Amino acid sequence: MSEIQNNSAQTAEKKEKVVLTTSGVLADLHERGLTREEIQKKYGLTKKELVALFKHPKLANRKTIKAPEFGFILEDDLPEMPKKEKQEEKEPSNVTNSAWGAETTEEVSAEMQEESVL
Repeated sequence: MSEIQNNSAQTAEKKEKVVLTTSGVLADLHERGLTREEIQKKYGLTKKELVALFKHPKLANRKTIKAPEFGFILEDDLPEMPKKEKQEEKEPSNVTNSAWGAETTEEVSAEMQEESVL
């Protein structure tokens, strides 16, 4: 009788299906850096199930992205800096530099009109 109970317990375990999401599998690949074999172990999949999983259009041809490991951990200990406001654009200056000194464009225009009248 104990064999029958063990067999039915194993059958019940096999019937219990694991619910996977494409976003979860992609997170395992890209964010956690798990390989397909590691995903297989994590979810208890057979090789056949693993192959079927990665035939899904959103998972096909997706590769593991392992984050590079550095010899340091960077902690941001500064408070968040306020965003700089855009400085108002300054209007272009009406001053032109000439050999005789700085003159406004209005003065130059007035002189040109006087010369044209003469």
